[in-house]
Amino acid sequence: MSFRIEKKIAIYKNNISNFRNYILEDNFSVTFPNREIFSIYFDTNDFQMFRDSVEGIVPRKKIRMRKYNDLNSEEVFFEIKVSSVEGRYKTVNKINNHKKLLDLGYFDHNYGLCYPKIIVKYNRSYYKKKNVRITLDKNIAFSKYHKHNRLMFNAYNDYDCAEIKCNKLEDLENFDLDQIQIVRNSKYCNGINELFKNSALYTEPF
Repeated sequence: MSFRIEKKIAIYKNNISNFRNYILEDNFSVTFPNREIFSIYFDTNDFQMFRDSVEGIVPRKKIRMRKYNDLNSEEVFFEIKVSSVEGRYKTVNKINNHKKLLDLGYFDHNYGLCYPKIIVKYNRSYYKKKNVRITLDKNIAFSKYHKHNRLMFNAYNDYDCAEIKCNKLEDLENFDLDQIQIVRNSKYCNGINELFKNSALYTEPF
């Protein structure tokens, strides 16, 4: 098990080019072609994972399926992100039973039976400098998960986001974090807030 450090950055849409220029000028290089990501998030029927994330409770999880460039792709990855007292880590497995999981749900030994709730889509670009990786996400949009109904994606209102990822704090020693706004950010929680504005689930935006 490998713990990692993640810091998330709020970027207003009109500042994306400036931020990209900032990291390229700091000798970050493009490491992977841009691609569109589709994440199908699972939760309990009472949205306990969402509630734990909002409250910052540890340990907690996010459970999702991920597809790249095509929502109908048969190449599917199943991911579990764990936030614990010791740190954060993620498991990723390529699966071939995704249709069964979408139909019947996934049983987690902490949360019990979990079902697909929302889909988050966005465009991601990838950068790296030494042991520090940055992903830049834009055009973020959300849809409630419907098995048979047409998906209706709602664009997120005013900002995109970036994530800084590394394995230890020493990797960030030469990175000027004072020039950027570090925030707590969760695409899943933002998606629930956007899609369930008129329900008791709604919280202050992240």
